Amino acid sequence: MDNPIDQVRQALETLIPFLAITDDIPSADLMVVLGSNYMGVPNHAAQLYKQGCASQLLFSGKRGRLSEGIPEHLTEAEFFRDLALRAGVPPSAILLETKSTNMLQNIQFTIEPVSKHGRVMLVTQPVLQRRAWATAQKWWPSQTAIVNCPPPWRPIFQTAGWSELLGLARLAVGEIERLPEYGKKGDLAPQIIPLAVFEAYRRVKAILAPCP
Repeated sequence: MDNPIDQVRQALETLIPFLAITDDIPSADLMVVLGSNYMGVPNHAAQLYKQGCASQLLFSGKRGRLSEGIPEHLTEAEFFRDLALRAGVPPSAILLETKSTNMLQNIQFTIEPVSKHGRVMLVTQPVLQRRAWATAQKWWPSQTAIVNCPPPWRPIFQTAGWSELLGLARLAVGEIERLPEYGKKGDLAPQIIPLAVFEAYRRVKAILAPCP
């Protein structure tokens, strides 16, 4: 039988592609980047900007459950802005939304700028991308085309140690549980979870149960 590390890796190979929904055409009028402490997101956004995928970036986020490690005097949006500036994005290309404290508010508080554009790129960390997209589907204008473009997850996944895998697995399990829960609340567009994804979720949750 595979050891727990291999079991978690195998299950995440099913869970992450489902959660990290990605579209083939990375181009839009506006890029909305959801804040957190995942530094791969602003670096990815900056790279997309420099490739000409969007002419303007909107960083969204005050502080919330994913703000750990961010300097206390900065919001998530300001933290991401500073990283994007260091990566070569000019200040004139950056907008900020600094009041939202969760993903639902990220999406709701960006409705006005989003409504001015026909195609909007949505960027967040890979395991959160599907929920972000489903939330945007519910709240952003129906005529807005949403392009999903999370950072690549596989390079980090392949080199992750056990503690990193556990953290990623906990995030993935939480997302699978939030999709139907938040769908029932009306926070996001309902999502169908394939049987293979649900079985992978059950395997990971069973492994995580005894883990500290």
